[in-house]
Amino acid sequence: MKALVVGSDDTTVESVSLSLKMRWPDVIILSSKGNEGIAMVENEGPDIVVWDTDMVDMNPLTGLTELRSFSDVPVIALISGESELERYRVLELGADDFVSKPLSLVEFMFRVHALFRRTNPTLAKIDSVYSSGRFLINFSTREVAYGDKRLRLSPTEYKLLYCMVRNEGRIVSKDTLILKVWGAEHLGIGREDELRKYIYRLRSKLRDLPSVIMSEPGIGYRFITPE
Repeated sequence: MKALVVGSDDTTVESVSLSLKMRWPDVIILSSKGNEGIAMVENEGPDIVVWDTDMVDMNPLTGLTELRSFSDVPVIALISGESELERYRVLELGADDFVSKPLSLVEFMFRVHALFRRTNPTLAKIDSVYSSGRFLINFSTREVAYGDKRLRLSPTEYKLLYCMVRNEGRIVSKDTLILKVWGAEHLGIGREDELRKYIYRLRSKLRDLPSVIMSEPGIGYRFITPE
């Protein structure tokens, strides 16, 4: 996937990059000034254009009209302030969606994903990411986030969460978790106390979410989709 950011400062480009890499870890980020962006759309063939209306070296609305005169590439506009007129204008002139600045990384990523569902289903179908509401896990990078907050998990905590999320809604037995996390040689040698300790730690780190790890007494645990 290739994304072109037009007219933004370095901080905004970095925010766009962080947001897109949450779901598309291999994304290539290109950036340009406004007056160079039109040519880069033609020469680079990006999958999406992020069009910042705060660009200073050209009229962003005129530039958007010029872009739409030759390309149907998906465009998300970045808008400062609360002006409804500006929002209507960028949509009228060819943007497919808009996001207000400063960016919410998770909101921006989901808006891009929603846009791809309409325009490029191949890019939308990425099974390396689990998301539900504001909760997101990137299985490629092992990043776990709730809203804009990244949750830092130990390798063991991540393995436990991974195993339960991949079996969402189903009971995962204690033996299965021990087998997946510590290996067959650790079955039946008192690992259950350690398992309970790590489940407690994991729940503590997920405390801002609704209860997502449910105990099934005498059997194991179940991951429930957070609302």
